[in-house]
Amino acid sequence: MKEQTEETKKNLIAAAKKEFLEKGFIASSLRSICKTAGVTTGACYFFFKDKEDLFAASVQDFANGLSAIFKAHIQAEKSLFKEYEPLSRQQTPLTYDQLIEIIMQKEDEGMSSDRLVGKQVFDFVYENYETMILLFSKAAGTKYEHFVDLFIQESENHIKEFCQVICRLLDKPMIKPYVMHWLAHLMIDTYVSLFLHIQDKTEAESYLPQILASQQAALFAIFK
Repeated sequence: MKEQTEETKKNLIAAAKKEFLEKGFIASSLRSICKTAGVTTGACYFFFKDKEDLFAASVQDFANGLSAIFKAHIQAEKSLFKEYEPLSRQQTPLTYDQLIEIIMQKEDEGMSSDRLVGKQVFDFVYENYETMILLFSKAAGTKYEHFVDLFIQESENHIKEFCQVICRLLDKPMIKPYVMHWLAHLMIDTYVSLFLHIQDKTEAESYLPQILASQQAALFAIFK
């Protein structure tokens, strides 16, 4: 009986994903989902409160996993900020060229955290490609509608902390808020657009070096 119950739940989620992918959350019909799954709407309500609860069940594991990768990356980079603290105690501020040389040297010591997280994200996204489509482009009308915006806000906060460290080392005024906001959008939106438009993982990965190089160049340029 338990196995049959779990099978029914899986069938509902599979049918829901198909419906949401075709029509988006708002235009999808719970009745149609139940028909595809071969169950009554009453059986559906045994597992899920409503259509949005069913959508959440379809994407929440992926959303949580992606968030965990992103937060781990942020924490790893924050720990690197501490390595710059001794430099801030120097009497003479660093020049821009000196700072870039130091940063690039640390990058060359091993695979950069950006490249590492890039590989993790690409692997995770393309293992769950249809769920990513649901979360990034079919979630209007659900609590996940602004999921990408949460990443942008986290990225903006992180960029602000980085800018505070670098501006202190260079003895420069703090970067303007809109510039940091723009950079956060650039960094997150680039990946979202890439994932939504390129279904082949190998092709998508071929753009990663260029993406990282262009984002790094944009970040460094604001300190000149």
